[in-house]
Amino acid sequence: MSTRSGCGNTPSGRRRAAILVRVRLDVRAVTTGEELERFSRVLLEVAGWLEAGGRPMWTADELAPGALLERYDLREMRLGVLDGEPAAAMVVQESDGVFWPGAPEGESLFVHKLAVARRLKGRGAAAAMLDWARARALEQGKAYLRLDCAADRPKLRRFYEEYGFRGVGRRMVGPCDTAFYELPLR
Repeated sequence: MSTRSGCGNTPSGRRRAAILVRVRLDVRAVTTGEELERFSRVLLEVAGWLEAGGRPMWTADELAPGALLERYDLREMRLGVLDGEPAAAMVVQESDGVFWPGAPEGESLFVHKLAVARRLKGRGAAAAMLDWARARALEQGKAYLRLDCAADRPKLRRFYEEYGFRGVGRRMVGPCDTAFYELPLR
């Protein structure tokens, strides 16, 4: 199913992140080893860019296909494709006992590892991926779309807030200062 990012108000009246150019992504489930490699490459590209900028987030070891499969079910991985090429990646989970241990079962979908190929920076690919996750959550009757991120990433946090997520807390998860966000869907 394809989804398109958009500017303007969401159905709930919240303001979405301003996107200068709209991009149309085909958001697909990762089902093959080749797609898993492509998914991993998007994450590795972003991790390398963050590392080069002095803002490391993920290690190459944890983003290798085998390591991803140890942590996530293949059915949770989504690849955004543009013109046949990988454009974005994310993990969408039904539950998250590590970062959201108190969230009632079945109430939310959880987004992790949202990453966009650098060639599409600023073109709305991240918003398109969130649009897809939001639509799935609505289809499933969920009350929230939830995510977390490093609390020391002001641009990332601003993006989520402009999309419509509201900050609902901040705490240490292991050694990481983590900010928590939810997007109400009802």
